[in-house]
Amino acid sequence: MAATAGYNAKLYRSGTSTAMTAEATTLVTGKTYRITNAAKRMLDPSVAVVVDDGGSPVSASDILSIDYLHGLVTFDPSYTVSGAITFDANYLPLSQIADVYNASFSTSVMMLDDTVYEDAQVSRLAGLKDISGSFSCYDEGATALSSLLAAGTVLYLTWQQTGSGSTPHLRARVLLESEDASAAVDGLIESTYNFTGASLKSVEGRDVSWSFAY
Repeated sequence: MAATAGYNAKLYRSGTSTAMTAEATTLVTGKTYRITNAAKRMLDPSVAVVVDDGGSPVSASDILSIDYLHGLVTFDPSYTVSGAITFDANYLPLSQIADVYNASFSTSVMMLDDTVYEDAQVSRLAGLKDISGSFSCYDEGATALSSLLAAGTVLYLTWQQTGSGSTPHLRARVLLESEDASAAVDGLIESTYNFTGASLKSVEGRDVSWSFAY
């Protein structure tokens, strides 16, 4: 079995929400389009997102999903695109705040038992999703992270497979929940942070937490 190279994990904080109008997209596959400018793909969920087809707003009923973390829109299979797909929305500019050298994460879905009398097998439905994990960095970024931990600031974690642009990568809204620091006389000061997901609802009522995309 072929080995897979390690992953690049990076931590960002968001800047001032910035408006964009008629922002161009590129077809990814099928009915899915992505904002072309990579710097504008982190959508602000607190501001309404309008997707236009040929300059006219697309009805919410024709939109299957919007990925606020990757700047993606997927239309309902029955919808036929007739023009250029563009976004009227706000994006969050991101600035990297820490160089991470070790990271791990775990995603989970709560399975809800909906078995009833006379069922021959246990039946379950997918429920709440969650993400948690940890990362380690040197003191160069740890001082700033300590203050963000204390302030409860939402951060953005990205997890990209090294050297591969065609492999899904993770983006997640996270909150730091603890810090463990260590130092040795012959080494660097190192800090390990544990994080958990920071889910919220967009103004349209869509979940924004974490997602994988290309």
